[in-house]
Amino acid sequence: MTGGARGNLESIKSDYRALGVTVRGMTAQVVFSSVLLERGKGVKRMELILHVNNWLHSWCQKQDFGFYDHGTMFQDQCLLGIHTTK
Repeated sequence: MTGGARGNLESIKSDYRALGVTVRGMTAQVVFSSVLLERGKGVKRMELILHVNNWLHSWCQKQDFGFYDHGTMFQDQCLLGIHTTK
């Protein structure tokens, strides 16, 4: 994605749409993954990611693409690669 998670919402959606056009003609099954939440990046960032994931899930259904939702499984500190010392 050119806009990436740092881009604005419309830029992110546009990137996914362009990618969808590119992979539409492939014979393989295409599954998009939800965007992972990032710990410590602030509420606005989390809200943007959640909004993108909700939109992406809906868009994938309309376009007949698969969608894999990581949900909250990666919020665990160990899975995010965050190591804390006590």
